[in-house]
Amino acid sequence: MLTDTKIQAALKDATKETILSDGSGGKGEGSLKLRIRPASGGKFSASWVADWKRDGKRHRAMIGTYPEVSLKDARAKFQATSKDGTAQATDEAPAEAPARTVGELFAGYVASMRAAGKISADDVEISLGKAATSLGKDTPAGAVTTTDVSKALAVIYERGARRMADLTRSHIHAAFNWGMAAANDYMVPEADRVPWGVAANPAAGIRKDEGASTPRDRNLSPAEIHHVWQDTLVEFQGFADQTGKVIRLVLLCGQRVRETLRVDGADVDVAAKLWRMPAHKTKGKKQPHIVPLPDEAVAIFQELIDQYGDGPLIHGITEQSLGRAVSRWCEDNKDKVARFTPRDLRRTWKSRAGDGPKISKETRDRIQQHAKIDTSGRVYDHADYLPEMTEAMAKWAKWLARVVKVPPAPVAIAA
Repeated sequence: MLTDTKIQAALKDATKETILSDGSGGKGEGSLKLRIRPASGGKFSASWVADWKRDGKRHRAMIGTYPEVSLKDARAKFQATSKDGTAQATDEAPAEAPARTVGELFAGYVASMRAAGKISADDVEISLGKAATSLGKDTPAGAVTTTDVSKALAVIYERGARRMADLTRSHIHAAFNWGMAAANDYMVPEADRVPWGVAANPAAGIRKDEGASTPRDRNLSPAEIHHVWQDTLVEFQGFADQTGKVIRLVLLCGQRVRETLRVDGADVDVAAKLWRMPAHKTKGKKQPHIVPLPDEAVAIFQELIDQYGDGPLIHGITEQSLGRAVSRWCEDNKDKVARFTPRDLRRTWKSRAGDGPKISKETRDRIQQHAKIDTSGRVYDHADYLPEMTEAMAKWAKWLARVVKVPPAPVAIAA
C-alpha cells in the first residue's frame, strides 16, 4: 500500500518513468496506480491511473494528478468505479491521458541518459532545452513535424553556429527515437510503457551536415602556452581562479577537459602524486585510468582538496562556460595568440610533449588513454606502464616549467 511518505520519496529519487501501485483487492478488482514521469524543467509529475477489466477487456481511466488529488481522494475515486469489489460496468470510455509534450519527451530522454550514467547528459540537456523552446515546450510530441525541426535548426545555422545546429539535430533525433522505443518496448509490461504519441521521428528526414564537424589540428606553440599560462595565474587578469586552474591542469596532465571538470578529491592521491580516474569517468567507461601528476598539478589539486575535500573539485564551470571564457580571452589577446578552444589544450600537450621533451608516441598515447586498436593491445597487453609514464611526465613538467617561466620567441599570428 502506498503512503504519502513513499510517494514523496519516489518523486525525489525518480530518474525515469516509474509506476507505483497501491495494491489490488483481488483478481478482477482492478488497481490504483501512480505514474511518475519526467516533466519540463527537469522535474517529475505524478498522475493517478485506475486499471480494471470488464468482459475480458482491459480499461484505464485517469483520475487526477498528485498532490492535487490526494492519496485518500484517489482511493475514494477508484472505489467509486467498482461495486462489491468488482469494477463497475460503464458505457463511458476511460479518460485519455493528456498528450505528452516536447518538454516532457526531452526531459525523459535526458533522465534516461543520467540513469545510464551518460556523461554527456548535461550538455544534451542544455541543447534540448533550447530546442524545446523553439519547438514549443507544451507542443504535443507527436505533433512535431520535420518542417518544425528544420526551421528550429535553420535559426541556429543562420547565426553561424553550424556545428551546434548539427549537434542539435542529432540530439533531437536521439530523443524522438528514445520516445518511440519506450512506447513500443515489448520487453516491458504494457502498463509500464510510456505512450509518447510519436509515430515517426520528425528529425529522421533531415540529413546530417557532414561539413559541420571537421577534425581540428590547432595546437598552441610554446610562446602561446607561455602567454596563456601567465594570464591564468592572476585572477580576473585573464581568467577567473578556477577557470585558470582547469586550463593549467589540462596543459599539465593532458587529459580531456570533461574529465578534468569532473574530478573529485577522492580521485587524487596527492601523496603518491597520482590521479586515479574511475572507469565511469573515462570516455570509454570500460577501465580506470591512472595519471602520474607533475608537482605543479599536485599543488593545484592539494589547494582544491583543502577547499572542497573528497567531493567535486571544480565548481560552477561547464564545458560551455569554459569555452566562452577562452573565446573572450582570445578576442582580447588576438594580437598574441591565435584563437583556440579548451579541447585544443589536450592536443597541445600531445604535440608539444612529442617535439619538446621528446616523449614517445606510445607513452603519450598511454598517458592520454587513447584506445589500443590492435588485438594484442586490447586483449593481451596488461603490463603496468606506470614507471614509464611517470618518467615521461617528469620530462614534460621540466620542459613546461621552462616555457612558462621564460617567454620563447613568439610566432607570427595570422590576421
